[in-house]
Amino acid sequence: MARNGDKAQIVAAIGAEVDAEVIRPDDADGLADCFRRAAGRADVVAAVGGDGTQATAAAALAGTDVALAVVPGGTVNLLARILGVDS
Repeated sequence: MARNGDKAQIVAAIGAEVDAEVIRPDDADGLADCFRRAAGRADVVAAVGGDGTQATAAAALAGTDVALAVVPGGTVNLLARILGVDS
């Protein structure tokens, strides 16, 4: 779960406005809705999770101009490995 200190560190590191929402991993519909809402108010949406989370995010953002930032956080992280993103 994101804590206020974590959010402050992210904002300081990237110098941008950051909004965080924590969704339970077993709530796929809630996760997709979260990514759709974020797409309506962001230029970049970061999906922190494994392949299922990344797939849900990509599907929710498809057809928008919003970029997807892949942040590995799952067990296997196959997509992140294919893209060369270190976990």
